[in-house]
Amino acid sequence: MTIEKLKKRDGRLVEFDEDKISAAIAKAFEATYKPGQEDVARTLANEVVAMLEVEGIGETRATALYKHFKTWKAIAGASVEALAEVKGMTRPAAQRLYEALHGEEQASCPEEEQ
Repeated sequence: MTIEKLKKRDGRLVEFDEDKISAAIAKAFEATYKPGQEDVARTLANEVVAMLEVEGIGETRATALYKHFKTWKAIAGASVEALAEVKGMTRPAAQRLYEALHGEEQASCPEEEQ
């Protein structure tokens, strides 16, 4: 699934532009006295977009995952079981996210192989 539209705070639907997301993150870094973080902003934007493009992972679940795990690295390192334990997540959504992050060949769980 590709993100095509974005709902603004005022309710308007606009075309999704990952570059604008990256620029907004870089602007936030500037406002917090951490200038020159454009590469980090681009990486964060890519990570968020990758997660949101997984079927069943929308803004609410993405926010819950970040609140629970605190970092992208922790989310990416989590097992299917750990992802499924996050409030609002389901086992199928956790499985799809895990597969998107790790590739389907690594995603099978031992209990599913038996």
